Amino acid sequence: TDQILQSFGALLRLARIEAQAPPGQEARVDLAKLVDDAVELYAPIAAERQITLEARTSPAQTQGDADQLFQLLVNLMDNAIKFAPPASVVEIALQRVGQDIELDVADRGSGIPESDRERVFDRFERLEDHRASPGTGLGLSLARAIVLRHQGRIALLDNAPGLRVRVTFRSP
Repeated sequence: TDQILQSFGALLRLARIEAQAPPGQEARVDLAKLVDDAVELYAPIAAERQITLEARTSPAQTQGDADQLFQLLVNLMDNAIKFAPPASVVEIALQRVGQDIELDVADRGSGIPESDRERVFDRFERLEDHRASPGTGLGLSLARAIVLRHQGRIALLDNAPGLRVRVTFRSP
């Protein structure tokens, strides 16, 4: 029952985000502060698995919904910690690249084969290797919806080994 309620809640959040217009006059959000808050929240969870969180941030702001952007970070960090091997590192990097802001969350897990990288954004999509792990298959769908609403891009890259999720926003 809990899993069904969790799935239903995630579907409702996803539908609400997809129905919203792109940020117009929304406040500027301090992304470095959001990264710091997410790392603080997830540090005990990572420590239980002997995973070290390494965050490198530089000042960066974007316009948008702080709650949604925090949800994006939480989803990406949750996945990275879930699929990282014990006693490894999850890296979170936030930097300006020209007119863009890049947020990377990278782990040293098994990664996602290139042929599957687009389909894992589909609702309820779970790779065969990960079907037994906890989750609903909605986390990356929700992450993509948040990124698209904020007029950004999301890419799944090889971290050799592992996965690097790169989110790119335009600087306001």
